[in-house]
Amino acid sequence: MTEQDNSLHENPSSILIVDDNPRNLQLISSLLKDQKHKLYITNSGENTLKFLENTIPDLILLDIMMPGMSGYEVCRIIKSQRKYRDIPVIFLTAKNETEDIVEGFKAGAVDYIVKPFNLSEVLARVNTHLQLRKTQQTLLSRNRELEQANQLLAESKTIIEQDAQNLARLNAEKNRFFSIIAHDLRSPLTGLTRISELILQKTGNADPEEVRKLARLLYDSSAQVFKLLENLLDWAKVQMNSLPFRPEWLPLRLLVSSAVYALDYDLKRKNLEFSLNISEEFMVFADQSMLSTIIRNLVSNAVKFTPKGGKISISAKKTGNANLQIVVTDTGIGMDDQLLQKLFKLDQKISRSGTEGETSSGIGLLLCKDLVEKHHGTIEVTSKTDKGSTFIITLPYPETR
Repeated sequence: MTEQDNSLHENPSSILIVDDNPRNLQLISSLLKDQKHKLYITNSGENTLKFLENTIPDLILLDIMMPGMSGYEVCRIIKSQRKYRDIPVIFLTAKNETEDIVEGFKAGAVDYIVKPFNLSEVLARVNTHLQLRKTQQTLLSRNRELEQANQLLAESKTIIEQDAQNLARLNAEKNRFFSIIAHDLRSPLTGLTRISELILQKTGNADPEEVRKLARLLYDSSAQVFKLLENLLDWAKVQMNSLPFRPEWLPLRLLVSSAVYALDYDLKRKNLEFSLNISEEFMVFADQSMLSTIIRNLVSNAVKFTPKGGKISISAKKTGNANLQIVVTDTGIGMDDQLLQKLFKLDQKISRSGTEGETSSGIGLLLCKDLVEKHHGTIEVTSKTDKGSTFIITLPYPETR
């Protein structure tokens, strides 16, 4: 027994025999049963096509001359349908003219055996085509596996490229972050050092009013450093997802008043008119610390970029799509389109001074954006040069408390 026969014996195949002659069916069946193949039998073209609707054999032995539909017609139908076209068909027939054989191959057969046939020859041809069928199926299976592997490889490559891009972006953000720290801490810290030095020099013979002014400058520089560090630490916590988020129902007017109270001195120093247009009954579902930080940063920015005698206002309203909007408006120096495009982006350098020389790092707005997004909300800004700016915070407003 050959290696090929051993393979077929260990892995028996299914064969469909189609013939309307019981004697032929018995002869072929007895021959193939010894090979341990699984055999199916039909006696017409119509029955064959019905059989194939539920069972796909590994090989079809097909007679040509049958009542009703001929073997040629059956073979053509089989080869015309995607589901069946790969099944090898061998014609087993008494038609032995050259044109008959040619017609059989045109119909799609892989082989043509003429009756009366030699049993050994039939067995050899059947086993050969079954082995080819198994080889073809193995190749198709491996080809599918290769295609899947290539797809996984392509997906992995895409993920790696995306990771590399994200890493490059994170490195750029980190560099920008350190640049902001170095740049924006240098100025107030230099001021602290210089003012402290002046106070030491004048101790004992300084005019009290002059010492008071120096103390005020010392306080302002210290507060500036503290605020910057506070924003930097909060922003870093957001990036590491370590800042706790605890939303609750809060009275919005009271929260905004408390947040703005810390800026009262700056508002008075620049003689800015502040108005709060929020009803005392208005409630908001938010994290108190985060929303206070957002309001404080937006109002602080408005104070920086609004000249003396200007106006700042905060209002709130519900929108028709179950949202709440908090609007911070100022009559300050505003922004052009180029500057607007840089807001809320860490990789964009924003360097401009307030109307009284106040420094601005842009970290406050970055923090506002991240904290608003923690609430599943959005922050937008509209502005024109010398026409002021308007920041709009939109937060979800649950229907029930």
